[in-house]
Amino acid sequence: MDNEIKNLHRKIKAGADFFLTQPIYHPEDGPKLIEAYEAKHGKFDKHILAGILPLVSEKHANFLHHECQASSSQMKHASGSNPQ
Repeated sequence: MDNEIKNLHRKIKAGADFFLTQPIYHPEDGPKLIEAYEAKHGKFDKHILAGILPLVSEKHANFLHHECQASSSQMKHASGSNPQ
C-alpha cells in the first residue's frame, strides 16, 4: 500500500483533480487506502471514480473468481500477510 500512497501523493502534487481506478474487487480496500493516505499526508479531497467490471457470462465470473482469488493470495504472500 505504501507505493499506492506514494503515487497518489505524487499525482496530487502534480495537479491531479481526480482519480480513475482499475476495477476494484475488494470494496473495503478503498477506504483503507484513503485512511492510510490521510494519516501520512493529511486530508484527501479529490474525487475518485472507481472502476467496475460488469460480468458478461458465467465463464467470465468463474475466471475472475479463480484469477482474483489466486492473485489476492499471491499478493498477500508476497507482502508477508497470512493468506486465508
